[in-house]
Amino acid sequence: MHQRQESFGWDRFTIVVGRGDPARSMVAVMTNRPPLAHLHRCDGARNMARFYRLHLERTLFGEWALVRTFGRIGTRGRSLALVFPTRAAALLAFERQRAAKLKRGYGPA
Repeated sequence: MHQRQESFGWDRFTIVVGRGDPARSMVAVMTNRPPLAHLHRCDGARNMARFYRLHLERTLFGEWALVRTFGRIGTRGRSLALVFPTRAAALLAFERQRAAKLKRGYGPA
């Protein structure tokens, strides 16, 4: 067996790869802290002051939900949830959404 460290910029986890049964060949050991991103985008010339918040939640059925909350700074905003069967899939979607917002000009709050 060998171990490989991976980092997505917000947390670290270890992937342990073994031999034998394909269903058990890869195990991800992750920290219990759910990822959270709170981003702002402000432009005074365009009268724009927006926020974008991403976080993961566990659903009642054991699935993982990526919750996106967005709107004007100072308001409650709107929330949308995308449900994923595994935490790994939700983490991948979290990083993709975060990267897309950083690319569009959002930055850390």
